[in-house]
Amino acid sequence: MYSQQLKYVLVLLLINAALCQNIKEEKSFTTAIANMERLLRTEIQLIAELENFANELQTKLSIIRSGAAMMRRENLKSKSDPEKYLSNPLNAFSLMRRMQADWISWELFMSKSVGEANIKAVQQLRENVPDAKDLSEAISAIYRLQRTYDLKASEMAAGYLHGNQYEAKLSSLDCYTIGVGLFDREMYYDAGFWLYIALESYDQNDLFTAIEFNKVKILEMYAETMLKHNRPEDALLVLDKAIDLSPRSATLLSKKIDIKAKIRVDKSPPKVYSIKEPSDYERGCRGEYDDKMPQMYCTFNTTTTPFLRIAPLKMEIVQLDPYMVIYHDVISDKEIAILKHMAIPQLKRATVYSENSSKSVVVDRRTSQFAWFYDKTNDVTIRLNERITDMTGFNLVGSEMLQVMNYGLGGHYDTHYDFFNVSADTEIIRTTGNRIATVLFYLSDVEQGGATVFPNIETSVLPRKGMAVMWYNLNNRGDGNWLTLHAACPVIVGSKWEMETEHDEALSIGLEYFENPVNKYLLTKRLLVDWERVQNLIEHKSGKKHLDKIKKSMQKEMFPDESELRGAIEGFLRLQDIYRLKTNDMASGVLQGRVYPTYLDASLCFDIGQQASNINKPKLAHSWFLKALDKNGDPNKTNLTLQIKILDSLAQSKIVLRDFRGANQIYMKLLLLTPDNKAFVKKYASFLEKYRKQIILEVDLMDEHEPLPVNMYNLSEDDAYKLTCSGYLKRSASEERYLRCGYLTETHPFLNLAPIKVEELNHDPLLVLYYDIISDNEIAVMKELVHNRIQRATIIGHNGSVISPVRTSQFVFLPKSQHRLLETIDRRVEDMTNLNMLYSEDHQFANYGVGGHYAQHYDWFYNADKSLIASPEMGNRIGTVLFYLSDVEQGGGTAFPHLKTLLMPKKGTAAFWYNLHASGDGDMRTLHGACPIIVGSKWVQNRWIREFYQDERRPCLMYNDKT
Repeated sequence: MYSQQLKYVLVLLLINAALCQNIKEEKSFTTAIANMERLLRTEIQLIAELENFANELQTKLSIIRSGAAMMRRENLKSKSDPEKYLSNPLNAFSLMRRMQADWISWELFMSKSVGEANIKAVQQLRENVPDAKDLSEAISAIYRLQRTYDLKASEMAAGYLHGNQYEAKLSSLDCYTIGVGLFDREMYYDAGFWLYIALESYDQNDLFTAIEFNKVKILEMYAETMLKHNRPEDALLVLDKAIDLSPRSATLLSKKIDIKAKIRVDKSPPKVYSIKEPSDYERGCRGEYDDKMPQMYCTFNTTTTPFLRIAPLKMEIVQLDPYMVIYHDVISDKEIAILKHMAIPQLKRATVYSENSSKSVVVDRRTSQFAWFYDKTNDVTIRLNERITDMTGFNLVGSEMLQVMNYGLGGHYDTHYDFFNVSADTEIIRTTGNRIATVLFYLSDVEQGGATVFPNIETSVLPRKGMAVMWYNLNNRGDGNWLTLHAACPVIVGSKWEMETEHDEALSIGLEYFENPVNKYLLTKRLLVDWERVQNLIEHKSGKKHLDKIKKSMQKEMFPDESELRGAIEGFLRLQDIYRLKTNDMASGVLQGRVYPTYLDASLCFDIGQQASNINKPKLAHSWFLKALDKNGDPNKTNLTLQIKILDSLAQSKIVLRDFRGANQIYMKLLLLTPDNKAFVKKYASFLEKYRKQIILEVDLMDEHEPLPVNMYNLSEDDAYKLTCSGYLKRSASEERYLRCGYLTETHPFLNLAPIKVEELNHDPLLVLYYDIISDNEIAVMKELVHNRIQRATIIGHNGSVISPVRTSQFVFLPKSQHRLLETIDRRVEDMTNLNMLYSEDHQFANYGVGGHYAQHYDWFYNADKSLIASPEMGNRIGTVLFYLSDVEQGGGTAFPHLKTLLMPKKGTAAFWYNLHASGDGDMRTLHGACPIIVGSKWVQNRWIREFYQDERRPCLMYNDKT
């Protein structure tokens, strides 16, 4: 049994992945410092709206500006180091309270007057601020610190925490809020202290005036607390002070009558509160355990794995029962930074496994946030798993995922066991076994608090960045060791990051990895073909459970299917075909003269050749089969099967290309390799019978591309498009001599002040390019707008919009009402083109990845198309404005074959052309296409302008200028 449990060593204490699927994600701001930084940014926006609003309120200008200045002063304290600012619980709580309570009052105050736009902005921003539950959790956190570390409320309010004085202090309103929160939980003894401090520290200011917070409120609540203590005489004294400040309050006068009646009737003594002795857990958090460490010792671990002989680990023996050690300097700052960067976007509220519900649930005794990562997420997680093996000697196969945790305001995890304290027949035990050990890495230093304590053995471990503690959860019988009871003490000051345990080039490089078409193809191929081979291999052996897991993974949507693999190869071949790339270069990782560290082996070359054959590209197929044959080398036991497949396909491609002599030689090689293969004998006999007289014919197939045409004036549309993309079809110097560059000032009076840089690319039809027409900031805003909305692009087909290989990109349409920047862009387009933008189509944003293209097409609609387009009453597309929102490393130009013009993407530029003749007929010369991307990512924005209401801007001619 014990050896079986080794499979389930708990490396960085994580909830099992299967259980995680049952967790309902809960929004929580207080439980992680990383999440709370967002609140500071939101508050900055709120304050900015408040300052704008103040400009419109002359009668209340003094109060609002004063209030905003006070809050900004507090917020600016966080600007240099938000995490450090929020690591102080007083700052964190004050922020929570401001966000949850103060802004409600500001909203009411603002709504009494003008400034509707600012009010709306504040309302929208407040949708993402804490709710009442978050504030309640913040109050619980402050009280948890007070109780666990025996802190006095008066010292906490003054910024004195556990012996250290800090600049942060709690205001009267902060203390009042804590007092009311504790009162609502019937914790009247502690509530009284906080309300008294609120009363003593109250100082009237404009902020309190604006949110209607005054001394009367504090006195009234303090009187209620005195009543709960059964001290009505004291309550009456407090209430009289409130009545002195607000003598006309009917509520206060009525309460005074009730208290006097209670004094006459109730003669019971005041309640007496006894102070509880601290628990063993609280003693550990306070550092009150006896020091038992001297009997242990420090050493270098050189024996767990052979690797440690050359790189020993600094190890400190802490306990023998349970076995517990500390490793020092076991994780680097760089690794920690990477883990934090990975975790922050994925942090969510931590949970605890419940036997009753058989799932993980959110509980108050665990207040932190965590993120999960698989063992092979990236190089860092792989290295850490190897290091954990060096530390523990355990095989991590079957261990749980890596978990990274961040503890925020008062973040803690109450006493618990890491082993599953459930019956042996529980599903989680049957599925994964119990947790034999825990490895806990500390990813940050903590200024105060945050220790890991073991009450049953009176041992505490203080967090230190780069350190890890490891202990066994089970005894030698495989039963849970009750001495391992432990807890994470609340963080007083600091941000505590932990990792309880926890390939590849793509993850280490990022999205740039997929900008190379070779890498994109390789990944798709691995996921589809290679894993299918793994599945076939396992089916011939035992291991049904692992096989089922692989099948399940392959059924997920993220796994590409066969059509996606074909599409990847077709994109690869499209690049080769259009840009006339050499097979030898591509197989060696050379694309248009640039060398990339990626190479194709014989199997991959063969796959590409087969797909080239399937899409009727015989010369390309032939070249890839030859390259596969070359890379496969001399036939042997390991590559013989592939060699036969390559030779068979190569023979077929030679037949298609009418190289019968070459085909005959290939068949002879095949028969030498497989003399007993009846299928090949029959195939060769059929070949001889059909082509015996032509075997003497030999064709020069050295070049995989057709030779360049001698006459560039008599080309098919397809050839013209390809030659334009590749730069072979272009204008001569004499054809360009009448084209000019200059500044556009004529279309709008504004351009006299801010002219636009423009370059003429063609006169008839008009094609121009504008420079520096859109800024980097505007581009960033628009990309953020379309984030998570983009989808596969379509074209207009016979039955509506359809997905087609003619257009391989992703796009989204946004109306200009979506964002005011889109309206600004439309005004700019009107200045550029002198066309009315009132009846233009929605803004289209498109992203082209590797191999992404849009074959040659017209932007204007054929008559037959009009029944399929939106708003046909707006007329045809009179003009197109194409904004380039990114640079592209290689490829990705916009080709106009009839104009022999290629526009290369340059971030911030925009092209404009008329799609129609002045007569309204479609201009066939505007045929254009988006050339495929070789390396990079291309972002564009299209503005299609319709005919309607353009008669004053571009009058129709009385004759047909189409001819």
